[in-house]
Amino acid sequence: MKTLTTLLVASTLALAPKPAIAGNDGLAALGGFVGGVIVGSTLNHHPAPVCQPGPRVIIAPPAPVHCNGYWKDVTVRTWVPGYWTMRIHHGRQIRFYVDGHYELRTDRIWVDTRHHDRHAYNHRR
Repeated sequence: MKTLTTLLVASTLALAPKPAIAGNDGLAALGGFVGGVIVGSTLNHHPAPVCQPGPRVIIAPPAPVHCNGYWKDVTVRTWVPGYWTMRIHHGRQIRFYVDGHYELRTDRIWVDTRHHDRHAYNHRR
């Protein structure tokens, strides 16, 4: 706002009607120079930019992966005990018994490949 006011005052004074006076070229040159300095400094004045650094971000490398084993899918026979259940037969609910039986289920197990007891076995046969 201050810049705009200064620019407005300087341009009003520069463009104000003056009586024509001949023979005073030195004073006119000095006035033009001073007016140019005022207008130039007003136009060239920029406030310092406000610069704040962003937050620090530290990117850590991923942890090394040490695979000392693997996953293996195994099929396991699981005993399911007998139970009573309901079924709709010809519009009526019928209660019946399901005998105990084995079901096959797939489990995932971890196979460890580390051998802590290598020296416990006789490998020199």
